[in-house]
Amino acid sequence: MATINSVHLVGRLARDPIIKSGETWKLAMITVCTTDKYKARGGEEIEKTLFTNLTLWNDDALDAEKYLKKGVAVSIEGRLEENKWPDKTTGQERKELRVQVITIMYLEKLAPLPQSNDEKQQGLTAPPTEEEYDELPF
Repeated sequence: MATINSVHLVGRLARDPIIKSGETWKLAMITVCTTDKYKARGGEEIEKTLFTNLTLWNDDALDAEKYLKKGVAVSIEGRLEENKWPDKTTGQERKELRVQVITIMYLEKLAPLPQSNDEKQQGLTAPPTEEEYDELPF
């Protein structure tokens, strides 16, 4: 029997990205908020909000650091992964389901966030704008 591990979410960031990095990698952790609204049998409107934790690596993490902030609308494709770790106080094993992002699409036009001194020294540049794409020779 074949299985599929695929997730597609459309929502807004619930907080600013948390960025971690090493010598050869960069990680961005974001939380996407999705809301489901429906009517119960009695006609009462019910609204449920779900917060989903996601991870982005390397180039996607660089873009997240430069462009994403709380409230930005995104569309995410990814896969579920389970993280396990021992609880520091009880020693019991803790588990968390998280989405490993494969593709992220920004659903609104974004401007680069102000850069820190570290980013200026690394020479990071923003992706081309729509106008710059029109100027490309191909």
